[in-house]
Amino acid sequence: MDHLILLTPTGWSAVESHGIRTVLDLRSTWEVHADRQRPPAGISTVHVPLEDGLVEDPEFADWVSSGLFATPLYYRPFLRRCPDRCAAAVAAVGRPGPSLTP
Repeated sequence: MDHLILLTPTGWSAVESHGIRTVLDLRSTWEVHADRQRPPAGISTVHVPLEDGLVEDPEFADWVSSGLFATPLYYRPFLRRCPDRCAAAVAAVGRPGPSLTP
């Protein structure tokens, strides 16, 4: 989904009415800290910052600046570089109950 900050109280009510109890947040840490919007009580957040620190990684930063970032060619090197983060995200999706990923 799009940014959680765009959800109004009515939107959050709709999320809850659909049985969503977990938000899986894959954004970088700086993005989360910049976002003051938090889910209401009763909806937990699992934060798995998939791309934290990659810009500081010289090998990966060169690859990202190649113009292939977020294309299909991006994901195989990303999976090789960050398998633990990907596994954590998949495990979070596998938690009991419906979840929402911004």
